[in-house]
Amino acid sequence: AEEDSEQVPREECLGPGDEVFADREKLRAYTRNVGIPMAVAVKLIAEGKVKDTGLLIPEYAFDPQDVFDELAKREIYIHEEINELDD
Repeated sequence: AEEDSEQVPREECLGPGDEVFADREKLRAYTRNVGIPMAVAVKLIAEGKVKDTGLLIPEYAFDPQDVFDELAKREIYIHEEINELDD
Protein backbone atom coordinates (compact mmCIF):
# COMPACT_ATOMS: atom_id res chain seq x y z
CA ALA A 1 0.00 0.00 0.00
CA GLU A 2 1.11 3.55 -0.64
CA GLU A 3 1.02 4.54 3.03
CA ASP A 4 3.46 1.69 3.82
CA SER A 5 6.10 2.87 1.35
CA GLU A 6 9.05 4.68 2.87
CA GLN A 7 9.84 8.15 1.53
CA VAL A 8 13.53 8.44 0.77
CA PRO A 9 14.96 11.88 -0.01
CA ARG A 10 16.65 11.90 -3.37
CA GLU A 11 19.44 14.19 -4.48
CA GLU A 12 20.64 14.10 -8.05
CA CYS A 13 24.39 14.57 -8.23
CA LEU A 14 26.91 14.02 -10.94
CA GLY A 15 28.56 10.66 -10.88
CA PRO A 16 32.28 10.16 -10.42
CA GLY A 17 32.60 9.24 -14.11
CA ASP A 18 31.69 12.72 -15.32
CA GLU A 19 35.09 14.00 -16.48
CA VAL A 20 34.04 17.65 -16.67
CA PHE A 21 33.23 17.74 -12.95
CA ALA A 22 35.60 15.07 -11.67
CA ASP A 23 36.45 17.18 -8.62
CA ARG A 24 32.84 18.22 -7.96
CA GLU A 25 30.97 14.94 -7.53
CA LYS A 26 28.49 16.49 -5.10
CA LEU A 27 27.50 19.27 -7.49
CA ARG A 28 23.82 18.86 -8.18
CA ALA A 29 22.84 18.03 -11.75
CA TYR A 30 20.39 20.94 -11.63
CA THR A 31 23.30 23.31 -11.03
CA ARG A 32 25.19 22.00 -14.02
CA ASN A 33 22.24 21.85 -16.40
CA VAL A 34 20.32 24.98 -15.38
CA GLY A 35 22.17 27.16 -12.90
CA ILE A 36 25.49 27.53 -14.71
CA PRO A 37 24.00 28.24 -18.18
CA MET A 38 21.58 30.72 -16.56
CA ALA A 39 24.50 32.49 -14.86
CA VAL A 40 26.29 32.70 -18.22
CA ALA A 41 23.16 34.18 -19.82
CA VAL A 42 22.82 36.79 -17.07
CA LYS A 43 26.47 37.79 -17.49
CA LEU A 44 26.08 38.15 -21.27
CA ILE A 45 22.88 40.18 -20.83
CA ALA A 46 24.64 42.47 -18.33
CA GLU A 47 27.47 42.96 -20.84
CA GLY A 48 24.98 43.91 -23.58
CA LYS A 49 25.77 40.85 -25.69
CA VAL A 50 22.15 39.97 -26.51
CA LYS A 51 21.51 39.96 -30.26
CA ASP A 52 17.77 40.72 -30.17
CA THR A 53 14.86 41.42 -27.84
CA GLY A 54 11.77 39.42 -26.97
CA LEU A 55 11.30 35.78 -26.14
CA LEU A 56 14.26 34.02 -27.74
CA ILE A 57 15.88 30.64 -27.52
CA PRO A 58 19.53 30.92 -26.42
CA GLU A 59 20.83 30.13 -29.90
CA TYR A 60 19.10 33.24 -31.24
CA ALA A 61 19.85 35.47 -28.26
CA PHE A 62 23.61 34.98 -27.96
CA ASP A 63 26.63 34.36 -30.12
CA PRO A 64 27.39 30.69 -29.41
CA GLN A 65 31.12 31.39 -29.15
CA ASP A 66 30.45 33.88 -26.32
CA VAL A 67 28.56 31.16 -24.46
CA PHE A 68 31.27 28.55 -25.09
CA ASP A 69 33.96 30.98 -23.89
CA GLU A 70 32.07 31.65 -20.66
CA LEU A 71 31.50 27.95 -20.07
CA ALA A 72 35.22 27.29 -20.65
CA LYS A 73 36.02 29.80 -17.89
CA ARG A 74 34.06 27.46 -15.62
CA GLU A 75 35.94 24.41 -16.94
CA ILE A 76 32.96 23.26 -19.00
CA TYR A 77 33.98 22.45 -22.56
CA ILE A 78 31.78 21.76 -25.55
CA HIS A 79 33.01 18.98 -27.80
CA GLU A 80 31.61 18.27 -31.22
CA GLU A 81 32.16 15.12 -33.19
CA ILE A 82 30.78 14.59 -36.67
CA ASN A 83 30.65 11.08 -38.06
CA GLU A 84 29.65 10.37 -41.63
CA LEU A 85 27.33 7.46 -42.16
CA ASP A 86 28.17 4.82 -44.72
CA ASP A 87 25.60 4.29 -47.46
